[in-house]
Amino acid sequence: MSRTQPACCGRHQPNSAPSSNSMNKPMDRPTRKVNERISRCEPDSAFSRPDNPQNSASTIQASKNTMMIFMAESPGAARTANTCTQSSGKKRGRGFLLLCVLLPFVLALWQWQRGMDKLPLEQALAMRQPQPPASTLPVQGAVDLARYRLQGVRAAGLPILLANSLLDGMPGQRVLQPIRLGDGRLILADLGWRALKQPLPDLALPAQLSGQWWPWHGRWTLPGARLGTAGEVDAVDMAALARRYPGRWHAGVFIVQPPLSGLQPWPLSPPLSAQRHFAYAVQWLLLGLCLLWRWRRSGA
Repeated sequence: MSRTQPACCGRHQPNSAPSSNSMNKPMDRPTRKVNERISRCEPDSAFSRPDNPQNSASTIQASKNTMMIFMAESPGAARTANTCTQSSGKKRGRGFLLLCVLLPFVLALWQWQRGMDKLPLEQALAMRQPQPPASTLPVQGAVDLARYRLQGVRAAGLPILLANSLLDGMPGQRVLQPIRLGDGRLILADLGWRALKQPLPDLALPAQLSGQWWPWHGRWTLPGARLGTAGEVDAVDMAALARRYPGRWHAGVFIVQPPLSGLQPWPLSPPLSAQRHFAYAVQWLLLGLCLLWRWRRSGA
């Protein structure tokens, strides 16, 4: 019985012989080292015999081992993977820094816009001369910030509780009421402010209301906010209010002074002046320029 030829972790093929082309072709370093390791394998065992049912699994395992040896001798692939990972991480870092750069510019624009909205109101208040209150609102004309003493007013609809109205840091609601004037026209009246834990007082209107005629500033709300014409709302839907109570409406809001009994006065002057908003806009702009310089340096 002839002795079985040595084999390495695979099926023995005694009749196969290397071709002249493969013998003459020079081998690179990784392939030469793989062949040297294969040549040091153990002699043929029971797992490498053709009649062994476990020969297929042994061949697969040998292929995996050979692949692991080849990968271990190829450091170029590992260097390429590390370089790609570092490049991807650097791009993500620069993208996050770019978002941080753009945010201060957006906030600066927002503060500047708020200042521009309040500037005309402050200028109109500074130029207004004190006059005795009039008895009726003008039929034609814009909101004039003047004082009025209205006669024969009555409620024209359900009260509106404007939520998310902070006064001195306390959460509360502004109590709004559509009213009908003596000449039949309508206007939205601000009766006063109440804290959330404070019960809602009696909203019976007196025969005479004193206050100031101010422009109405709509609120900027997020999607899903409660816009309505009665009850607790996040913002008043002025268009729907005019449709619900047909008639000729005055623009703006009539702020009752003093407020109704049981309510607190809502301040007429804004808590932040236009100059304060402009100062905040400059601060955000300077911060954005610093971050932009840092972002440009990081890409060098």
